[in-house]
Order: sequence, then structure tokens, then C-alpha cells
Amino acid sequence: MIELEKELEGFYNYFLRSLQAIADDENPGKVWSIELYEDFFSPYEAVVTWKALSENQQHGLKLLADMMDAYRLTYDDKEKIDDEIRNDPKWDQIRIFAKKLYNDLKHVKYVPNE
Repeated sequence: MIELEKELEGFYNYFLRSLQAIADDENPGKVWSIELYEDFFSPYEAVVTWKALSENQQHGLKLLADMMDAYRLTYDDKEKIDDEIRNDPKWDQIRIFAKKLYNDLKHVKYVPNE
């Protein structure tokens, strides 16, 4: 069980929602995946360093960040249409991995700051 201070609850829930959105298999395409990228990386730098996370959880988040960075380069370099992203096996790997991480990280017990 991960324990975090109560003040981090909103921040962490925002991060979990972004992770859950990445895991959603109803990805509508390029604009949405760019938005997901930004929503994930906004809190990522802080969350990945939290001592409450295990080394495996931190490693998993770093791996997902690397996967998303590498994937973003594939559509920054050329114009991909929505269906190409939606049906891309590489995006599907990211989605599946994000779902696994989400399921691991969603069980957080918030503790008040004492």
C-alpha cells in the first residue's frame, strides 16, 4: 500500500486520470494523444521521484515516459492521421503498459501530514 500525504491527493488523482486516459483503448487520434502526452508529463517529473513509490513503480513510470517520448517522435517527424495512431501496435503497447501501471498505482492510502 502506498501512503502519501493528504495534500498530494488532488495532484496524484490528476496524474492517475492522465495514466488512465492513456490506457483507454478509445484513443481518438493525434490531437488527443498529444494532449495525453502533455497531461502525463506535467505531473510526471514530481510523481516519479516520490519516496512512497517502490523502485519497480518508479522504473515502470520511467519506462512509460521513455515509450511515450519515442512514440511522439514518430508523429512529430511526419503527419500521421488519427486512424494510424489509433491502430498502431506501438501505441497499443503503450496503452497496455499504462493500464498495468494504473492498476498498480491506483491503490493509494492518503495519510494526513503530521
